[in-house]
Amino acid sequence: MSTSETRGSLGRFPTTRLRRNRQYEWLRDMVAETSVSPHDLVWPLFVHDKAENEPIVAMPGVDRLPIEGVVKAAAD
Repeated sequence: MSTSETRGSLGRFPTTRLRRNRQYEWLRDMVAETSVSPHDLVWPLFVHDKAENEPIVAMPGVDRLPIEGVVKAAAD
């Protein structure tokens, strides 16, 4: 099957993609559906009643913290 045959089977699909919404930053901001800022993020803290940090095996680099550790982490 040649390229022209496959193109014909797609119907009237436009060969030109209109990108006018991406040309100017102010216009992209205006039509953006989602915007995420650091204010929107949540910092998960895992608390337990032991005296020391306990690593979470399934989440490398993440620990369960004692209450004092959570208070210190929040202050930082």
